[in-house]
Amino acid sequence: MSRHKRKGSTTEISSKMSQIEDRLETGLGEIRNQLGTAIATGTVQKNPDLLKQLTDKLNELENCIKSSLEEVKKEMHDFLDMQKKRFNENGVAFFGIQEGDTSVLPETMAKFITSKFNFEVTVADINYCYRMGASSTTSTSSRADRSKRPRPVAVFFVNRWLRDRVFYAKSVLKGSAVMLCELLCDSVLQLYKQAKLILGAKNVWTR
Repeated sequence: MSRHKRKGSTTEISSKMSQIEDRLETGLGEIRNQLGTAIATGTVQKNPDLLKQLTDKLNELENCIKSSLEEVKKEMHDFLDMQKKRFNENGVAFFGIQEGDTSVLPETMAKFITSKFNFEVTVADINYCYRMGASSTTSTSSRADRSKRPRPVAVFFVNRWLRDRVFYAKSVLKGSAVMLCELLCDSVLQLYKQAKLILGAKNVWTR
């Protein structure tokens, strides 16, 4: 069974970059050869339009390469965005968890989830977690603002099943100071923010 390359995959992007490199090398080689031959045979003096023709060909090659590079650049951006989205699939963000010792953050989050969600989550169930945003020592916000707004905690579970179990049970946090949200990639986050501005926060949701 043959395997098809996924559009925007690293293999396809690498292949396109090789094609661009070959096209550039071939195009420049042809121009160099034509110019070298013209100089050696004295054609430049006999045909003044030759330099203009070669310049036009060089400009055409330059525009072609630039266009191809822009296409690859967009595909690379989309690919990285897709990878980030997949990477975030096992993660959620907790807002309202009070600041504390980050060295024991996995233990803190495991205990919090177990106590609030009524099923056991251990440190072994958490791939890793971290505080999102600058710490209080580097933040430019006032001390009062920092005390009111603890940094969100991103928690990545070892599998999607556990992540979904936690996420879809988020109603247990209703009425508390803690809120649970999805981790969105940059493109989806920007779209979500724009939709909220247009339709209102109550009329927009991610899932």
